[in-house]
This record gives sequence, structure tokens and C-alpha cells, in this order.
Amino acid sequence: MAEPTTADLAKMIEALTATVASLQTSVAALQKEKSASSSGADGAHDGQHHNDRPPRFQKMDFPKFDGKSDPLAFINRCESFFHQQRIAEEEKVWMASYNLEGTAQLWYMQVQRDEGTPPWRRFTELLNLRFGPPLRANPLGELMACKRTTSVVDFQERFEALLPRAGFLSETQKVQIFTAGLQPPLSLDVEIHNPQSLAVAMSLARKLELRDQCALASAPPVRFQQKGILPAPVPRLAPPAPAPPAAPQPAPVLPEGRQIKRLSQAEMEERRRLGLCFNCNEKFGRGHNRMCQRIFLLDLAPDDDDDDAASATADASPADPRISLHAISGVRTSETMQMHITLGGVSLLALIDFGSTHNFIAEEAAARATLPSPTPEKMRVTVANGERVPCQGAYRAVSFHIDQEAFSEDFLALPLAGYDVVLGTQAIGCAGAALQDRLDQP
Repeated sequence: MAEPTTADLAKMIEALTATVASLQTSVAALQKEKSASSSGADGAHDGQHHNDRPPRFQKMDFPKFDGKSDPLAFINRCESFFHQQRIAEEEKVWMASYNLEGTAQLWYMQVQRDEGTPPWRRFTELLNLRFGPPLRANPLGELMACKRTTSVVDFQERFEALLPRAGFLSETQKVQIFTAGLQPPLSLDVEIHNPQSLAVAMSLARKLELRDQCALASAPPVRFQQKGILPAPVPRLAPPAPAPPAAPQPAPVLPEGRQIKRLSQAEMEERRRLGLCFNCNEKFGRGHNRMCQRIFLLDLAPDDDDDDAASATADASPADPRISLHAISGVRTSETMQMHITLGGVSLLALIDFGSTHNFIAEEAAARATLPSPTPEKMRVTVANGERVPCQGAYRAVSFHIDQEAFSEDFLALPLAGYDVVLGTQAIGCAGAALQDRLDQP
């Protein structure tokens, strides 16, 4: 093969020079394109680490954990720190254990003695077992049972604390569980707006609650009585007075502005059942008569016309049977004296009442004791507030026992509330005398 001539060598050098120039142009274009892409990436960082550059070590405080709260948040912050700082797998447990405090630090010392230094995944499992919810817990059930009892903000915080442990839930399921926990009527308002995400549902619930609070603040105040929660009875004028009898009783003098209220027998029974005063809507108790501010007239059914005329013309005599308002209303306080007596083979609850002159028995108690029919007697029993209640008959010489001691007394039939029997001063005096005789015996 013939050796190349000088002309051939010159042509080869020119070709190589052109090739080198072309390669240099290509390299410059690639460098320029790479520089442009790098500057664009710095302006919109996607948060991911790239292998073509070292990690950016920033001054960040590692989270602390003392075992007094749910470890789920601590584990999440640790993993975020590891990802950002590109911590090696074998260093994760060391860094996390170094930042344990209190009970959590003592727990990890025991783990090291038993298992050595566990891998990170095993460390998180042990941490959840020790400081997380119980192993047999039902996190999804707890989330669904979470209900709003106070404000929406408090309910939202409790819901978000339970949500991470409830497992995977779709966005629709989260919205439905949260909305149901709001409870009507707020849950119905949120459902009408049909929120598509949990964040929108939470924001909407807070806004609707604020609307309801503003509407309540602007509403006119509801007026209540100063005392009690029952509405004041509507005052009614007294019916026209009947023709005055031969010796009319002077009408009661009422303060200016006061009116008379008539109570029917049914209203009286209802007030006895509720323990209310006959004259106002307050609970009846000892000393209430000194504070009562209302005057009522008890509208009682008369025995007959003659009895009405007699009661209107003359006051009750001292010999008439009397009963205290405390006994007939059936109001029990710690200051009343109660005991059980045996009457007709049945144990009955008796009230020892020094404000009652006679002995009284309820119809139900008489039926249980199988007493014979009462003797029909037309009389009225004077109540301590001045009203007169018709007596339903009398049981004569009824035998009963108090602590193995036998007694025989008369009982008047009267509607009682709360007690079976009321023992007045007659029975109390007899019982006291009998007990004194027993004490005097040698």
C-alpha cells in the first residue's frame, strides 16, 4: 500500500478539525440546555431528593417523645426528618431513641436489654404496642361513635385524632362519617350542601354553626318568671258572689293588683303529685308559707247546700277535725317523722303530724287493709291554710299496732298524697301514754 502524500494528510487534518468543531458545538448546546433546566427546577422544587446533587442539611429540631401522647404523630415526624435529611436506615432507631424522654426512655432501655437495637419498622411496632391504643381496640368503631356534644371545633379535633388509626377510608366515607357525627339539625344542613371532601364538610359545619349562633343572639329574649320554670297562671276574675246569707262572712282584703285564682279538684291533685304549693308554682317545703306571694281560692265540691250555707256563715270550731297542709300535700322533707304501722295485717306508711287533730287514712290504704265500709258522715276537714276539704267517711275503733303495741283509734277517710296514714294528736297522745305506762312498770 502506497504511503499517503502530503495532500492526503492535509485533507484528513481538515476533516478531523471539522469533526472536533461539530462536537464542541454539540457539547455547548447540551450544557446550555442543562443549565436552563436546573434553573427551572430551583424555582419549582417538587420536594423529592435527586441523586445528581447532595442533600441540603438544614437546621431542624428532632421531635421529642415522652410516652404521654399517641406515638403516631412522633413516628410521622421522625420519618419526615429521615426523608428530608437522607438518614441511613441503620441510624434511624439510634436518632429516635436518643430523643425519647421520661417513661418512653425507660421503656426503650428494657427493649434494648431484651432484643438489642431493633430495626426501624420493628421499633415503630413496639412503640405503638406500648404507647398506642389497646391491641384489641376498634378504631373504626370509635370513629363512627364519635358524636358532637359541644362545639364543632371540639368535635373536629376529636374526629381528626381518631381518623389516622381507622385505616383506609375513601373521601366519601370520611365525609359521611363526619356529617353523621354532627347530629341533627346541623348534620341535615351540611348534607343539603353535599360537600365532596372532608375539608369542605368541616369548614361548612363551622360556618353553619356560626350562623346559628348569630341567629340565636339576634332573637328576642324569652321572658321567664323570676322564680320557678312553670308559666304563671292566667288570672281570672272571681264569679259573681251569691246572695249574702243572714250573717255574711267578710270577704278577704287583697292587696292592690291581686286577683283570686280558683283551683279545681283535678288541679289540686296534680299539684299534690308534683309537690307544688297550692298558692304558687314553687316547691312546697317548711317555711314556704312565709315566702308565698300569691293568694288562691280552693274550689271544692260541696257536700250539700245546707253544708255550704253553714260553712259560709260560721268559722270552723276548735272541735272540727284539722289537718296540716304539709300532711295532705304529701311533701316529704328530712324534718318529717315517718314510721310503719300494722293495720289489718298490712304494713302502712304513717306520718306523725302534730299539726293534725285527728287520724286520717287514704282510701287505697283502707282497701288494702280490708277495712269495712266507712260510716257516712257529712263533715269537712279544715286545712292549715284555711280551706275545707270534704271528708269521705269515718272508720270507728280501728285496731293497729306500733312495734308490737296494740292501739284502737278512729280514722277519717281523706285523699292523701304520699302517705297511707296520718296520725294526729289524738293517736300521738294515746301512744305516748301507753309507752309511759310500759316504762313505769317494774
